[in-house]
Amino acid sequence: MATTETSGTELVVRVFERAWNEGTYDETNFTSDYRAHGITEGPADLAGEREVVAAFRTAFPDLHKHPEDVLADGDRVALRYTMHGTHEGELMGVPASGAEVNATGTYVYRLQDGRIVESWLNYDAMGIMQQIGAIDGQAIK
Repeated sequence: MATTETSGTELVVRVFERAWNEGTYDETNFTSDYRAHGITEGPADLAGEREVVAAFRTAFPDLHKHPEDVLADGDRVALRYTMHGTHEGELMGVPASGAEVNATGTYVYRLQDGRIVESWLNYDAMGIMQQIGAIDGQAIK
């Protein structure tokens, strides 16, 4: 792996783990026009992403997301993760269920000059909603 790809993967893992597992962001890791696709229905910027992360961390106080695979190609870094947490607070209008939740997801980040410009998130929202009792998984075949 090239040095720039190595530094890109290190940046992405550090930003991902600090955001989701600690609730902290270093804004110097993002460009001022950063766009977050797929994480929020509100503003698709860093503020919108922070709101979603805070909501998940409130709903799952013991939330832990673990990077499983991190792959780089040019200005893109893909990160596949697993998550675990206990649903102890409201999530998207669903009251705390006490359910243990396990899910997976994938981020793709685009980097420019050592900073994150854009990200795309795809995660098992349906699985999370089933596990916290928001939807009945029996209807899905």
